[in-house]
Amino acid sequence: MRNMALVLMLVAVIAITGACQRQSASVELFFATEGNETLSSEWRRVEFRNTRQKLTRTLEELVAGPTLPQLYRAVSAETKILAVKLDGTDVTVNLSRDYLSFGGVLADLMARVSIVNTLTALPEVERVRILVEGEELKDGNGQPLGYCSFVDLSQPSAQQVTLYFADDQAMYLVAEMRTIQLPPGADLLALGRAIVEELIKGPVQSGLGQVIPREVRVRSVSYADGTFYIDFSEEMHTRHSGGAAGEAMTLGAIVNSLTELTQIRRVMMTVNGGTMNIEHVVVEEPLTRNEAIIR
Repeated sequence: MRNMALVLMLVAVIAITGACQRQSASVELFFATEGNETLSSEWRRVEFRNTRQKLTRTLEELVAGPTLPQLYRAVSAETKILAVKLDGTDVTVNLSRDYLSFGGVLADLMARVSIVNTLTALPEVERVRILVEGEELKDGNGQPLGYCSFVDLSQPSAQQVTLYFADDQAMYLVAEMRTIQLPPGADLLALGRAIVEELIKGPVQSGLGQVIPREVRVRSVSYADGTFYIDFSEEMHTRHSGGAAGEAMTLGAIVNSLTELTQIRRVMMTVNGGTMNIEHVVVEEPLTRNEAIIR
């Protein structure tokens, strides 16, 4: 009986100790707004026993998605948290490959900033590094992103770019300067995509002509070793007016607009993941800048 009493007393002490170690805190989770325009937050309560568990539980709530109807998930629901390492105030997060299932450069940016801002909103964290299956995320130039701090998306950055549109005879390209708004932290991929999407919107100056059908969508972009890759939707084929001159204006406008950026020397274009062939020219390799068609 005496031994039984000691056992019961020991169990009670362990239970009390465990209860004392359990803590809870309100954490701020950052989710995307409609159209990935910016991030907004909601608060949620998490329970934990130590700092690492607090970080893990916070990330799990982020992956679970928002509860407010005006917010949208930024990180794929299939994402698994493989490891969380705290080194002082720096955190390294290792995620499963499902994290890479976002669609497009802007969604990529929002997913990354969603994680960084959520963790750096905690008092224990100043910087965050993200790994996928042990490999560090890279920027548009292929360089490791390293540790990232809180990103304020409330103030978009203005970027002046040079776009090229066709003249009234569709014989030459004419430059049009335009200022575009990009979210803070936007890299080369986001800027290049924005340039192409501005071309799709069409010119502002009178006397200049559309070079890409307005129905066309940019399906994906990537960059490697000076070459910018763009995959367009099928409307590049089905909605293009055709003709040798019109086709030349389209290709020249895209390539010359993008190669205004010093990092981009060549542009490779595809349609629905296959060969781009509007009518006369089959694009089978990256194209370089053509100054001869610029007026």
